[in-house]
Amino acid sequence: MPRTVEISLPGERSGELLDQVRAIDEVIAIRVQKGISLKPPGDVVAVTLTDRALPSLMELLDRLELTSGSSSSISTSRPDSVLSRPDRAPIAHDHSHASWEELESVLNKESAMDASSMATMAIAGMIAAAGILTNSLHLIVGAMVIAPGFEPIARISLGVVSGCLAWQRGLLDTFKAYLSLIAGAAVGTWLVAMRGHTPAQPKSTYFSGTALLDYWTGMTAASLLVSIAAAIAGGILLVKMRSVLTAGVMVALALIPAAALVGIGLASGRLDLAGHGAVRLVVEIAIVALMTLLVFGLKRWRVERRRSSM
Repeated sequence: MPRTVEISLPGERSGELLDQVRAIDEVIAIRVQKGISLKPPGDVVAVTLTDRALPSLMELLDRLELTSGSSSSISTSRPDSVLSRPDRAPIAHDHSHASWEELESVLNKESAMDASSMATMAIAGMIAAAGILTNSLHLIVGAMVIAPGFEPIARISLGVVSGCLAWQRGLLDTFKAYLSLIAGAAVGTWLVAMRGHTPAQPKSTYFSGTALLDYWTGMTAASLLVSIAAAIAGGILLVKMRSVLTAGVMVALALIPAAALVGIGLASGRLDLAGHGAVRLVVEIAIVALMTLLVFGLKRWRVERRRSSM
């Protein structure tokens, strides 16, 4: 979908920018406001263009050093609709595409492990542990949906491919996220144990015995293929700016129950169980990192060859 890019820059550089922006295909509208920018001081040039034209504009801004200079500022936004009769065909056939900077902003917003996000992961761990120990699959699915556990790992791959420091923040946030989940799962295990339900004697519901425990401690070729497919889908959703749908990706992955098993095993003294969970967790994280690396690598090869300016 089309978007608007606003560039604040020194007034003496507006002419140079405008001359080159006009040469980019699928630019829908250009607006110039002279001298209205207070910080940084200067003009504001607003360019509305299709997603297909965005890489060309960002490459132009890189060449003019407007993405790295201290006297310029750039922001992007998506209008609800764009009506331009001469550009009906490009708009109708446009696709959804995000720049490296937009991807980093989205991943930062949805995965930065501040206190509230870490609390969400801990709560997800408690719910997942309760689901496993009470044979309640819907609780495990609920924990998968509410846990923001996909984006921190994808952020590692984004940083590697786009050449920015996002991979460092991704590593730290991934560690904080799953440590919080493991801690929450340990607390959940203790709470459920107060009701007499332990890994050795889980509660029977619509599953009986250790059905769910056995399922999540196993690792088959089929389950790994599902995780690979889900991780690829998650990377595509991020590139297409459909991050809200990654909750569905988390349901197909085994990240949350694997991490919960680590907490369950540690809290109940079952180091074998914790070991099974840790191995599966490392494998799942590796799958997500590698598959999103593949998706972002294809994006850089085919669509956006520039490095991120962040």
